[in-house]
Amino acid sequence: MDPMTTSRDEERLRAALRGRAHLVDPPDRLDDVLEVARSRRARRWAPLVAAAAVAAVVGGVWVVHPFGTERAATPAMPLPSASPLSSPAPSASTTSIPTATPSTSPAPSVVAAGGPVPVYVVGSEVVDVPDGRFGLRRAWVATAATAADQRVRVAVDAALDAPVPLVDTPPWEGVDVSRVRVTASGVTVDLSGPAQPVSSAVDSLALDQVGWTAQAVLGRGNLPVTVRAGGQVLRVVTRPPADQWWTVLADVWITSPTAGAVVPAGRPVVVRGEASVFEASLSVTVVPNHSQAFPLPRPIPVTASAGAPARGTYSVDLGRLAAGSYSVRVVALSPKDGSASASDVVSFTVR
Repeated sequence: MDPMTTSRDEERLRAALRGRAHLVDPPDRLDDVLEVARSRRARRWAPLVAAAAVAAVVGGVWVVHPFGTERAATPAMPLPSASPLSSPAPSASTTSIPTATPSTSPAPSVVAAGGPVPVYVVGSEVVDVPDGRFGLRRAWVATAATAADQRVRVAVDAALDAPVPLVDTPPWEGVDVSRVRVTASGVTVDLSGPAQPVSSAVDSLALDQVGWTAQAVLGRGNLPVTVRAGGQVLRVVTRPPADQWWTVLADVWITSPTAGAVVPAGRPVVVRGEASVFEASLSVTVVPNHSQAFPLPRPIPVTASAGAPARGTYSVDLGRLAAGSYSVRVVALSPKDGSASASDVVSFTVR
């Protein structure tokens, strides 16, 4: 074949393609792909927004302490219910679900008022930054269950279904709770399978989230939580001493407002949270998610009640905000280079 002819044909083909390129308009499929991925993990997370909305009161959201009154850094606040989780009453009947090889007789199932249950989820230390650092954060899921074992099961199932940011396949993908057994001396959670390996950090936290969630629901202190799959013990989870919680919990939490909370217009918006950061130093920024004119957001410096390795609390009064949707971001800066070393972000509405 004549090389010159081949070259001319190639040029004609390229010119024809360039002339028709404007006719090609491929649709953006990213949202569709992400929606399919999210839908597989959202079976039990739809009630989360409802729980936050139910719990929203006055200028914030009711919060229950994950371990009753034992954790002095975070004073207990009651759930919007007749009785707090930290003061359970024995049931007249036993409804605990026994495991295949019980070592002790089951204690009477504890009855608590139905309402949101705390759920620990794996989150990135710096929101949306893939630096390989993760920690547990606390969310809420609505349930009408009242018996202790049932409430633990709902909460742990929700924890297993929670997506892990920046991770394509969460460790508990396809895994459910098979059985829960609550006794006076501990909790046993049987799962339908083991976690899928993701990374050493995420794999360890995946088991921690099961244990911390069960403990938080019961509100009975540092009960050992035995996590099993296929009859084999994956780990007996207990929480470490308070000065080592930084190894498990994310360094910065926003506990109020919660995600999706509604703050009544005309009332001050107070941001509260927990942190375990260098010199207890934080900055808080609120940004409107709506088009209404808003002054340039300036970070508000705030100091938590304790610095790392302890875990302190903080509170910032943002005053009265105009009706609309907002995001509040709390950041801890690295003493080495001034970059964000930990952060949390929550969106809420004033109306």
